[in-house]
Amino acid sequence: MMSRPPALLLGIPVDDLTMDEAVDVIGHLVDRGRTTSNHHQIATVNLDFLTNALDHELVRRRLQEATVCLPDGTPPLWAAAALGMPLRERVAGSDLVPRLFEAAAERSWNIHCLGSSVDVASGVERLVAEQHPTAAITVDPGPLIGPEGEAPEDLIDEIRAREPDILLVALGHPKQEHFIATHGERLGVPVMVGIGGTLDLLVGKRVRAPRWVRSIGLEWAYRAAQEPRRLVPRYARDLYVAVPAICQQWVGSRRPGDGRWQVIASDRGVCLSWNRTSTGHPDATGYGDAVAAIRAGAPLTIDIASGIPGDADIAQLVGLWRVCRLYDREIVWEPAPDVRLGERLMALALPSLESD
Repeated sequence: MMSRPPALLLGIPVDDLTMDEAVDVIGHLVDRGRTTSNHHQIATVNLDFLTNALDHELVRRRLQEATVCLPDGTPPLWAAAALGMPLRERVAGSDLVPRLFEAAAERSWNIHCLGSSVDVASGVERLVAEQHPTAAITVDPGPLIGPEGEAPEDLIDEIRAREPDILLVALGHPKQEHFIATHGERLGVPVMVGIGGTLDLLVGKRVRAPRWVRSIGLEWAYRAAQEPRRLVPRYARDLYVAVPAICQQWVGSRRPGDGRWQVIASDRGVCLSWNRTSTGHPDATGYGDAVAAIRAGAPLTIDIASGIPGDADIAQLVGLWRVCRLYDREIVWEPAPDVRLGERLMALALPSLESD
């Protein structure tokens, strides 16, 4: 379960998961959601998500509070590598959804898809009937949804009545993220994923780039050539807003912190302590041990004193914080973070620091 630290891209934690790991994590969250009645939001983050998060505080909060953020797009992978927090693999929604359809039959998942047009919904139903005849997968284009996820009550009741294990929301970003965050608790679905225009790609309404184009990271250019009026202005805005911000973060990352985290995991708990004598990148092995201990019931103690963490160190802290939140584990600061660090954590990736 997310045993590697995330990358922190413009304050958004993006998880270091492969496609196989992402499917397994979703399965774990389905099982956990069935047991605890909790719901989990998964976002597929590309450069446009990061741009919107810079411009809109609510979008930023939605992504920061998601259970999992997957790297959907090559630019986030490039950015993470440049910032010293490399991600192993792109996990695109257009690849993830077919994998979830396959797993639905194997793992007895009930999947419901919301959004798209009537024609696309019908096409997906035919595709599922042909390729996955034993899978419990339904599709509903749904009614008109407001820009911040406003939806009629009867839609929420209808989805609840279906009792899906996974809800795939194809409303486009950021509407789908707002919808999931706004209605997630009432929907009671264990896992909800924003999938954008993936259903259009599945039925051929939009043509996906050839594999070799995807392999060199130029799928965005292929898409822009197909839909220049819609996508060229969006991509131009992304380049204008997000790329300079990433460059600014890169400049800051050239000035590393004055030490690094030392992760000590034991039966009694996990201690994340600041070691001024250590330098270099944080220890990913210790991080994995800490995640395992937290899952097993250990609390997390954070002893930072007055250190100055770099972005990669903050990413480790954010990752462990998210694991503790998922498993309802106690977090103890010894001592409490100073004002400067506290403000940085809340601004970067821990908006709930004050309330916790």
